[in-house]
Amino acid sequence: ALLRLLALDSSSSSAGGENEGAAAFAPPMARLLGPVEHVDVSELWAAANIHMMDEASLRKTVAAAGATSALPKELGLTAWSPAARSHLRNLLEEWCKQLQPLQGRGKPILNNVRSYRADCRAMVEAALRRLEDEERVALVQEPAT
Repeated sequence: ALLRLLALDSSSSSAGGENEGAAAFAPPMARLLGPVEHVDVSELWAAANIHMMDEASLRKTVAAAGATSALPKELGLTAWSPAARSHLRNLLEEWCKQLQPLQGRGKPILNNVRSYRADCRAMVEAALRRLEDEERVALVQEPAT
């Protein structure tokens, strides 16, 4: 239910303007906000945090979401737990592998596909760099076990 609310929240926040009808049905995804260093990965981070929550944390988040009819914004600010960060790292590294440049002789008809894949890979790499920054901060802040 929380992940559905995440999807509804993202499509309603992107709706508006000329393409209101189309935006209302847009799937949730990382959004590029200017240079590739500013990829909005809040939905991905929120999904990872929800996925890795224990039952008590899920209940607390459901209660907060029910009270405000929206997910708490802090869900998408950072990956909270080592498990969420590990999950994100595995996911992002796999995407980087899958988005390697296409091999073989370049056919002009595939130039748009190659360009799109390169843009996607740049966004994934930016998200991975952000995650690495969060991991460095977490190493300093989290007590050693």
